[in-house]
Amino acid sequence: MSIPTNSRAAQLRTGQHKAVSWFLVVLMLLLVSWMGQGAKASPASATADRIDAMMRELQQMKRIQARQQAQIEKQNRLIARQQKLLEKKTLVAVPQTKEIAPQEAAKIEDRFEALATTSSYAAPQAAPKRPVSMDNVVTGGSRPGSLKLPGSSTSVKIGGYVKGDAIYSLDHDVGDFFLAPFIPVSGTAAKQRNKPSFRAHARQTRLNFQSWTPTRFGEFSTRVEGDFVGGGASEAFGNSSTFRLRHAYGQLGPLLVGQTWTAFMDLNAYPATVDFVGPTGIPFVRQG
Repeated sequence: MSIPTNSRAAQLRTGQHKAVSWFLVVLMLLLVSWMGQGAKASPASATADRIDAMMRELQQMKRIQARQQAQIEKQNRLIARQQKLLEKKTLVAVPQTKEIAPQEAAKIEDRFEALATTSSYAAPQAAPKRPVSMDNVVTGGSRPGSLKLPGSSTSVKIGGYVKGDAIYSLDHDVGDFFLAPFIPVSGTAAKQRNKPSFRAHARQTRLNFQSWTPTRFGEFSTRVEGDFVGGGASEAFGNSSTFRLRHAYGQLGPLLVGQTWTAFMDLNAYPATVDFVGPTGIPFVRQG
């Protein structure tokens, strides 16, 4: 039975389609297997990279450790050198003493015993140490700026100041201080002279001494003070000034004996002035 030409062509085409289908299936299987192998290989390559990185870090740490070890060895060598130098200096500073033979030592001991029995010389004894006492120490006193006398309960203070004055008068000589009775009036010789004058001095320089001593009746205080406003100031003889007494008294409670401000003046009402004498007409007296 003969097959028509159209049916043969159809069979050929069907076979070709099957062959192409099998080829595609095989190709797909090959691709799948290759992709699986690539997926398996990628974790392996990542692990290998990590291992390489760890090896590099380990080598770097070994290099750092080697450098540190070299530095430690260098320091140890320096320390050993310094110890040798110290040993040499010690040997030079401390000379070696010569050993004494036993027989020579016995002879020396016999000589010392003979000297001890025949001589009246006594070895000097160390002086006894003086005990340290607070009575010999200067400490702060009971007032600011004062010192306590060693061995007592009295506090003392020394004070004062150095002061210079410069006075210039436009029409007459007023002297070292301004005093109203010395103002020249018309018709006097001083007024006729009528010329400017200049004067400089340090007579107001002052020194004082104070003390405070506690007693069973209260605190006993003293004060001694003076300046150089006394007489004798003259430019003709070295411009010297005489020291004068201002205050000298002792006080125990309300009782005061000595020389100080009079009771007829109130220091709280005394105004401050540039001139040393102060304003005219106010009591300014120190008396016994």
